[in-house]
This record gives sequence, structure tokens and C-alpha cells, in this order.
Amino acid sequence: MSKKLTFGVDDLSDSARENFVGTIVEANYPCECDMCLKGADSLGEDRKDSLHIQISPLSVYEKRQHEWLVPSKTKLSKWGAFNIRLDEIGILKKIKSPKDLVGKTFEFESIEVSVGFGDKKVSCWVPVRLLSKKEVDDFIDNTDGDHPDIDEYLPDDDYYDDEDEEYED
Repeated sequence: MSKKLTFGVDDLSDSARENFVGTIVEANYPCECDMCLKGADSLGEDRKDSLHIQISPLSVYEKRQHEWLVPSKTKLSKWGAFNIRLDEIGILKKIKSPKDLVGKTFEFESIEVSVGFGDKKVSCWVPVRLLSKKEVDDFIDNTDGDHPDIDEYLPDDDYYDDEDEEYED
């Protein structure tokens, strides 16, 4: 039995990774989780000196998505791109530590940034917008199953009270 091969551009995406909505459930710096320590050993990368962000998806993906951000003073870095997006959304000044990201639900998109001397590009999850409590509740209500991975991280009802208007489109 042979597979059918179809040529065309209609089903092609601009990115290998689809935008998704997810809640940040872990944000650690420095990080010494098993994944970071194993990555340091197997990849030769020192991930424990990165901000490790774990995102529990509410759409598109089933497994947690991860992002490692190495603190940098360069705008054209993963760190720079993430901070620029937080600033554009209007919450950068409210983020004083990695833990301030935990419990926030964003729409994320994958972008490419240059690393090193610009000779290598890597993809990076960056926030597009912060969802309101109502939007988060709607996502949870309209998806199958429980979300035990995020329930404990979601903020109380009063968390969004003064912020809903600020973040609406």
C-alpha cells in the first residue's frame, strides 16, 4: 500500500509551532530541576543558569511547553524578546521576580531570534497578550477534562479586578 503525496501551499504554516494559550506554572531562576540538570549533562548547555519557564497549555498542545531564557542585555535575544513582549502587553513593570509570572495566562507565539553573533537562529515562545479571567474561564469551560496542572496556579477572582479593562483589545 503506497501513501499519496500531495503538493501545495494551502496547508503550509509560517511556523513549525502553532500559537497557543497557556498558563505559566513554573518560572525558576536559577533552575535545578531534573530537565535542566539533564540538559546540562547531555547537551553541554548550562540551562541551570537560565530562567526556566514551564507553560501548561489550554489549547493546541497537550504537554507542557518549556522556554529557557538566558539573562542578557541584548534586545535581539530570547531574553530581550520576552521582556519586550511583556512591556508591550503592559505588565513588565509588575514583574519583579520569576514567581510573578506564575499563574498568568497568555496567548503565546513562536518567534525566531538570533543567538551568538547572529549566525544562528532559534525559536522562542513569547507572550502575545495576557488573557482576562473571563477568557481563561471560557477556555477551561470549553475544553474537555480537568486542568489539575493549572488549577493551583490560577489567581483568585480578585486578581484581575483592576486589570481586565487594561488588557482588553
